[in-house]
Amino acid sequence: MVTSAGITAGIDMSLHLIARLDNVETARAVAGMLEHPWDPEVSHLPATDPADIRLARAAITPPRG
Repeated sequence: MVTSAGITAGIDMSLHLIARLDNVETARAVAGMLEHPWDPEVSHLPATDPADIRLARAAITPPRG
């Protein structure tokens, strides 16, 4: 799951997904068509600790029962 907040963040997220699903060159080409300054070195998802993922998942999971 990938989320963003705001218009520009949504563009950056979309370019990040294009880079991951296709390649960085395609994402750069799309960024150019959008006239959006995008740097794949800055626009990335940081590594996440698995414990943080479990905590986040627990926070959004409805209680059972």
